[in-house]
Amino acid sequence: MKAGLADGSIRIVIATQALAAKDIVFADLALLVIDEEHRFGVRLKEQLRRLVPRLHVLSMSATPIPRTLASAMAGVQEASLLATAPARRRPVRTELGPVDAAAVTTALRREHRRAGQSFCVVPRIADIDPTLAELRKLVPDLSVLVAMAIWTHRRWTRR
Repeated sequence: MKAGLADGSIRIVIATQALAAKDIVFADLALLVIDEEHRFGVRLKEQLRRLVPRLHVLSMSATPIPRTLASAMAGVQEASLLATAPARRRPVRTELGPVDAAAVTTALRREHRRAGQSFCVVPRIADIDPTLAELRKLVPDLSVLVAMAIWTHRRWTRR
């Protein structure tokens, strides 16, 4: 991707603040779609506008950003609100409680039956392998994968 941005073969980017890495160069960027705007700093957006003056930017956020709302109300930028959920959207169900093997197994199987996905957030890296082993023991017939994002030196690294 970096080579494509540098040689101009990639002109549309959907990104988070990872776009701020010092080794990323833009030859002919036309559209930047920012996901998670609240993580994409004001300085970075201004820096990108200086680097690519005719850049079109679409910022998305699930939470209202006070500065963005103020800019929109002042007429400096446009804002749109998506108030209608996508068709056939299934509600997100979040539960917090003590670990209960039977409840975890039931929840994972229920979500699998409805062709959904389940996510288990493990805040400490040291706990990932034991949690993975436990999940694989509880639901051996389901696929269990690990996705990691680690914050290092002011940018995210995905593993």
